[in-house]
Amino acid sequence: MSVDAPARPPDGAPPPLEGSTEVATPGLEREAERAKARQGFLLGLPTIVYLLVFFVVPLGFVVAYSFATRTRSGRTELRDFNFDAYARLGDDIVTTVAWRSLWMAMVATLICLVLAYPLAYYISTRSPMVRNLMLVGVMIPFWSNFLIRTYAWRVLLDSDGLVTQAFEFIGLGDGRILFTSNAVILGLVYGYLPFMVLPLYAAIERIDWSLVEGARDLYASGWSAFRRVV
Repeated sequence: MSVDAPARPPDGAPPPLEGSTEVATPGLEREAERAKARQGFLLGLPTIVYLLVFFVVPLGFVVAYSFATRTRSGRTELRDFNFDAYARLGDDIVTTVAWRSLWMAMVATLICLVLAYPLAYYISTRSPMVRNLMLVGVMIPFWSNFLIRTYAWRVLLDSDGLVTQAFEFIGLGDGRILFTSNAVILGLVYGYLPFMVLPLYAAIERIDWSLVEGARDLYASGWSAFRRVV
């Protein structure tokens, strides 16, 4: 009397659980994928709601008000939608402000890069304890509100602030830079420098340093190994 051999699962399918008579089928695999997708959606739902409420909805209000009507008293009313705001984009004052903002952003980005890259490189090459302490130091500004930190710089750069008094004490003349382009660039660099340091550190920390050692073994100078490998 012959006994039928148990059915084998298709190639690539996971084996059935011990004690279970079910065999993995394409339908079961699709159901498992849908279950994983639902689980991922539920895990990300709080973040999605947060982004919708605090980013998408306010952005929608801004877009809606860009087509609104401005009254003689200066108020904005959501009636008689028009493109007057977009028609004024070519005005001299608008283009001047736009180019000045772009120039300040480029200068601040360049300064952040020049300051952040050596710092990130130095942090990534330290011992784990020193590295963690320096990373905490980089992230300490995030522990306070951005507006409070910006206002603190306003106090420091004021005519009676610490920076102005230090300039006058050293004999460098009037050091008041508040309400100038230099003050804006200083505030941008201070506010966004950690955002430049952390991604650079994450990228440099993943470098395989054996490649740098190999380059030095092949008689490459320190600068050449840094420029071509790092």
